[in-house]
Parts: sequence; structure tokens; C-alpha cells
Amino acid sequence: MPRALLIHGLSNTPASMWRVQAWLEALGWGVHAHSPLGHAGRGPAPDYSVEAGVADALAHAPGPWDLVVGHSLGGTLATAIAARHPAWTRRLVVVDPPWYFSPTYLAGVREAELAELTMTRADIVAASPHWTGRDIDAKVEGLATVAPGAVAGVFDDNPDWDVRADAAALPVPTLLLTGDRSVFTLLDPADSAAAVAANPRITWVEVPGAGHAPHRDQPDATRAALLDWLAATAG
Repeated sequence: MPRALLIHGLSNTPASMWRVQAWLEALGWGVHAHSPLGHAGRGPAPDYSVEAGVADALAHAPGPWDLVVGHSLGGTLATAIAARHPAWTRRLVVVDPPWYFSPTYLAGVREAELAELTMTRADIVAASPHWTGRDIDAKVEGLATVAPGAVAGVFDDNPDWDVRADAAALPVPTLLLTGDRSVFTLLDPADSAAAVAANPRITWVEVPGAGHAPHRDQPDATRAALLDWLAATAG
């Protein structure tokens, strides 16, 4: 049975990727999950840098994996690990991964993510009315179980947030799934295009109508892109 690892994003838990898990299990995959530092009840960590996140993931989910799927922060970490440790996974999927933040944009995202911590269930429903109840439940759980200081720490401990060189060096077939630029994406389309130009192993799909979480925003299109790519890169 092939083995897949899922790494979720900021202020979330493995439950946020329930669809991806179901899609893979339906194909016969064994699916495992890793939560980044400070998430899903793990408690506070002394360091939330990308380097610390990489070391933590390698310690708790060393692989080798047949597939790794990372969303958002999970995609950033997965990109860095796959580039720096080529034997970690045979294939990689990164979903709207922030590969680079300018200092100004980093500050803006930090402010928005800290504000998100105060959201109620009603706020989440209002912000994402197209999400299912299961998606809402997962986000509520994520906000409730992230460690105090973890969200601020992710930004404060990464003032020079940039894994674009890792993306360009990825040694394995990689699917880059991003949000629709006309809706929202955390990854500048120029950076996506540059990575594809630099690395022929990367396949980029901009999911129409999706925002930062294509698997929740446009699940049918996201599933189709994932399954098509898995079939094309099998063997």
C-alpha cells in the first residue's frame, strides 16, 4: 500500500484536509498526518522558524513517503524538506504554499492571521459560506487548539520568509495547486511561473474560483487536478 503524508496549514488541524484523505484512501493509499509545531494541541514551541519546522517534521514523519501533500504553511515546510532531503518523498503536492513574503506583506498576513484567532463559528460561516459543516468544524477546532503564541511566532521567527530556491530545486515530481488569482492566493503568480520555468518537475494548476484553500473552496476541480496528476506521474 502506498503511503501518503498530509501536513496542514496555520491554525488548522489534520481534519482540515479530510477530503484529501478521503480521495487518497479511495485509491488505496494509506494516509498519515503531521501537525506543524504549536498546532492540534501539541503545545507551545520555542522556535517556529522554517528550519525548526523542517527538523520537527523529519523527526516525527521521517518517511520515506510515496506522496506528501502540504497546504499553506504545510506546503512551505514540505517544499523545504523535499528540496533539502531528496529521499523524503517520491512525489509532492503543495496547495497554495507561501514560498515568499516581502516584509510588508508578511506584516499584513501576520495581522490578518492574528485577527482570525478571534473568529467565532458564525464569523467563519459568514467568511466562507460555501464551506460544508465539516469544514467549519475543522476550522473551529484548529483555532481552538493552536498554541498561544504559535501564530505570531510563525511570522516573527521567519522575518526573511523565502523558500523559492527550494522550490526551484525540488528533485521530485511536484504538483503546485494555487488559488485563482482573481479570488485570492498567498503565492504570487509571478513566483509560481518562475518556479515552473526553473524546474520542469513542477506542474502548476491554478484552480478556477478557488481561494487559499482549493480543497475546501473548489473541491471537485481540486480533486480532478490531483487525480489527473497522480495518474500522469505514476510508475
